[in-house]
Amino acid sequence: MEALLQRFGRVNRARRKGIVPVRILTESLRDQKIYDPQLTQRGLDILSRNDGALIDEGLVSEWLDEVYSSDLTSRYLKQIDNSQREFRESCLESLRAFDTDEKLEDVFDSLFQGTEVIAESMVGEYSRLKERSSLDAAQLLIPVSWDSVKWRLDQFPWDEQLKLRKAQFPYDPDYGLRLDSR
Repeated sequence: MEALLQRFGRVNRARRKGIVPVRILTESLRDQKIYDPQLTQRGLDILSRNDGALIDEGLVSEWLDEVYSSDLTSRYLKQIDNSQREFRESCLESLRAFDTDEKLEDVFDSLFQGTEVIAESMVGEYSRLKERSSLDAAQLLIPVSWDSVKWRLDQFPWDEQLKLRKAQFPYDPDYGLRLDSR
């Protein structure tokens, strides 16, 4: 739900287009491994109930509470415990002062099942904005699932200067990063 709402904002950055409709693809075999199917279905159910209405930002917190209702709490708490243990063992216990390790970045991203990338076509704009404001530049970052990245690391190369991964996929302002067009 959060990723979808964030993408809605990208369709109409800075509200330049006024109120615009968005379309949601409800079934895709390619996405089944990216998001938890229960969470996806709950989010789609909420959006279906609100089909055709303007999204009231005041309701988003309630929607998220509904998506992440208590029946999933124990499952996610167990995942959090496992992730904390794995992070402690693979990152914290192996830290050395002044020693950077690109693999640690990957481990960190995998623990949270997502990362942010910059479309290769937006690197110039990102660099210009970053000189002025990191917050402005961060608006160009695109959240993607870690699974999307790890299966195609060669298409998401690490940029040492930017300290993030570049996505070698086309970016469409209406649809976002086109992972399917390579």
